[in-house]
Amino acid sequence: MAKRYYWLKLPDDFFRQKPIKKLRRIAGGDTYTVIYLKMLLVAIKQDCRLYFDGVEEDFCTELALDLDEDLDNVKVTVSFLLSQGLMVKDEEAEYLLTECDKMVGSETAGAQRVRDYRNRKALHCNTDVTPVLRDCNVEKEIDTRVREDTRDREESEKEKREEIEIREDKDTPAHKAQRTKDANALFEYLWNLYPKKRGKGNVSLTQKKKLLKIGKEPMEQAIRNYMHDIEINGTDMKYVKNGSSFFNSGYVDYLPENYVSYPTARTGKRYQSTAEYMEATKGWSDGITDDDNS
Repeated sequence: MAKRYYWLKLPDDFFRQKPIKKLRRIAGGDTYTVIYLKMLLVAIKQDCRLYFDGVEEDFCTELALDLDEDLDNVKVTVSFLLSQGLMVKDEEAEYLLTECDKMVGSETAGAQRVRDYRNRKALHCNTDVTPVLRDCNVEKEIDTRVREDTRDREESEKEKREEIEIREDKDTPAHKAQRTKDANALFEYLWNLYPKKRGKGNVSLTQKKKLLKIGKEPMEQAIRNYMHDIEINGTDMKYVKNGSSFFNSGYVDYLPENYVSYPTARTGKRYQSTAEYMEATKGWSDGITDDDNS
């Protein structure tokens, strides 16, 4: 999939909109407005949503951590946005910024390279040609750029329509129900792989959906990488992360793209397959129970 860049497009009347004018008139309103803009910047890459991952005790505390803003200021901003309909709670631990969709701009890395190339080409001028030829070349270049800009605009509009259709499809009740079903099924599978089954009820549906986005194979490998470290270090089972700790955030360092393995010369062992891992860790969690586990 091609890399995509996003940016925030503020309408020219953004600061004249009544909710924004009202927000700025509150004591400390300019700070709250900046927080709102930072929330929009986070949401543009997440389908115009903000997520509560359970890292902190509540959504506002976690958002303040993410934005590097004062907690009280974040609470005032969130309360105002909810009261004005600029933010709504969409699902469990998901918040939709209702105006964000109108302010999202995006393009692929390829489109950016083409635009940069055209800008460089436009700046280049061959001073050795005669004025007549140069004028002719300029006219041809202008004509070419007009056609290309028209084509790019049509392609951009087509991409935007497709993105809207995809987003609308994702928001249908049927899609949400299927996504929830898939997330729960994958989590059950991963939970059965992990040896220390404690805190299952502390893994939210939102977090399960994040694991679904990461995918089955990377998460399997993350578990194997963590167990590899445990074996290398001879870690006692009581010091192994609870399942809730691992699946909420502890897995990140052990994903294939992040994990740094110990030299295999220390053990002479290779990575295990899932079947080998399940056989090797059989019985490790005997006697460890979780009242939340089902």
